[in-house]
Amino acid sequence: MTDVGPGEGDGAPDFCLPEASEAEVCLHRELEKGPVMLLFYPSDFGITCTLEFKRFMSMAGDFEAAGVRLFGISVNSTTSHRSWKEKMGMDIPLLSDPEASAVKRYNVMSPQDSVLKGHSRRAVFLVDQQGVVRYRWVSTYPHEQPDYELLLGKARDLRAGR
Repeated sequence: MTDVGPGEGDGAPDFCLPEASEAEVCLHRELEKGPVMLLFYPSDFGITCTLEFKRFMSMAGDFEAAGVRLFGISVNSTTSHRSWKEKMGMDIPLLSDPEASAVKRYNVMSPQDSVLKGHSRRAVFLVDQQGVVRYRWVSTYPHEQPDYELLLGKARDLRAGR
C-alpha cells in the first residue's frame, strides 16, 4: 500500500464541502468550535458503511463527552446523504465530496484496481483544535472497520491533553 497522509503531527488539509442539508462545512471553521474526527467512507448504503455508522451513532454521546465532533465524508451526493441519513435516523453530519477533492488531499482514494475505484478508502483522522492530525487510521481492505474503542480512547486522550 502506498503511503497515506497526512500523518500524525501534520497539518490537516482544509476543505469546504456541502453537508447533506446543503450547508457548507469548512474544516477551519469547525475547528474553531473544537476538535473533530473525520470519517472517510466508501459509499452511502454500503453494508460495511452502514455497520460502521450505526456503531458511530451508538457512540456519538461518548465522542461528544470527549469534546470531539464526528463528520462523515464520501463522494456521494448531498441527495444520497439525505436519503441515507433519513433511513438510518442519523444526525452525524455527512459531507459530500463528489470531485473527491478532500479524499485526494487526505490521500485516501481507493486504488485504481479496487472494486471501490473512484471512492474513498475507509479512514479516520482525529484533528485537534489547532488543525493538527493527532491520530490517523486507514483501512487496508474494503470491509475493515476501525477499532471504535481505540478511537474513543484517542478522543479522550486529546481532551485530557495527552
